[in-house]
Amino acid sequence: MNKENRSKINTGIFLIGLGILFLLNTMGVVNRFDWGLLYHLWPLFVILAGLNLILKHTPFWWLTNILFFLGLIALFLLSSDIGYDYKFYYSSDGNGFGQYRSEQEMEDEIERLVVSLESGVGKLFFDSVKNTENLYEISSVYRDIPPVISYRTAGNTGYLNISEDLDRNFKWINNRRRNDWELNFTPLVPLALTINTGAGSFHFNLQELMIDELKINSGASDLEINLGNQVKYVEIKSGVMNLDLKIPENRAVRIIAKGVISNKNFDRKGLYRTNDNVYQTPDFEDAEQKLIIEISSPISNIEVDFYRVD
Repeated sequence: MNKENRSKINTGIFLIGLGILFLLNTMGVVNRFDWGLLYHLWPLFVILAGLNLILKHTPFWWLTNILFFLGLIALFLLSSDIGYDYKFYYSSDGNGFGQYRSEQEMEDEIERLVVSLESGVGKLFFDSVKNTENLYEISSVYRDIPPVISYRTAGNTGYLNISEDLDRNFKWINNRRRNDWELNFTPLVPLALTINTGAGSFHFNLQELMIDELKINSGASDLEINLGNQVKYVEIKSGVMNLDLKIPENRAVRIIAKGVISNKNFDRKGLYRTNDNVYQTPDFEDAEQKLIIEISSPISNIEVDFYRVD
């Protein structure tokens, strides 16, 4: 196919993508765009540009154009209606926002807390409790349907399940029920965290917490994770991901990063590669306490930084 025909097809793809965005807007699916999300995910456009250079002389030259507009539409869908504040109100059509709060006091017999979060699209802020007498503190801003929270104990272990009722009154064409979460946990009890979510922005401040394991499974995510000295294992799986990972400079760490297209700064931060997917600090093999981080994402931008612990 000659360049003129390819140019016409590219123009057609552009017009189709633009038309889809206008259609989503008129149908109420997309109301506004959070440009901050685009700022955090800008390296993906660099990746697409490089992919275009590789594929432009192959039969798959059209693939990057399709990926670009599918990604742009996904960004609009993910950012629409995200960013509301923590107030309780209802709009005139009955589709309103509400705030949910829950907390649990510390129990002497609890020696471990297992947490599971199932969420669709939204924002997640994770930190230590504000009241040191609490085991956990949960705050959520929801649209239409409040979250479902359950807590039970078995022996010396507490089990906390947090979820959204995604099946109830679900309408795909107008699915704007995005929950914002603020989850705070005690630094006195080891935690095992499993988070399954569609897409969103996640901020984890784990410096003061004892984390036996943190598992994140997400469709598309903008992740900022601040690890402390008491984190042992982290597993992250995401379809498309921008990851900002902060690690104490005294930690012996091994990072196993698997992906088709990945931009990472491991070499510049002093990690050396032991094979195609494994990077680690020079002292990892001889260290008594080791931090293992497994990352799996087809398309990712990963920035690692080591911070000083006083």
